[in-house]
Amino acid sequence: MLKKSQRLNTKQFDEVIKRGKLTPSKFFLIRVLQDAEYTKVSVVMPKKILGKASKRNRSRRVMYEAVGSIFDTIPTNLHAIIIAKSDISGIKQEEMKKDLISIFAKPQSRTIKPNSV
Repeated sequence: MLKKSQRLNTKQFDEVIKRGKLTPSKFFLIRVLQDAEYTKVSVVMPKKILGKASKRNRSRRVMYEAVGSIFDTIPTNLHAIIIAKSDISGIKQEEMKKDLISIFAKPQSRTIKPNSV
């Protein structure tokens, strides 16, 4: 789990949603805002994908655990929101980590324009 200081607050979250660039990966959509003061990350499990709150919360905890284990490899000075594309309950932790590492390792040139998805 990420420390509270490593997670986005509401104001930062709204700013990333508004101005961040969207990058797809195999399991996630990642919205990134460069040139932040500190690296901070939040994860989202949409209600559209998992209807029950208990399942969404469990999935979010698993996602936070994966992000926490690779947090040191995430580039500095960016804010990111990681959004699950589908139910991740059947995905192994190692696969999630590899997918997250690969998406953060990519140059941000393969991005989708904001608000186009």
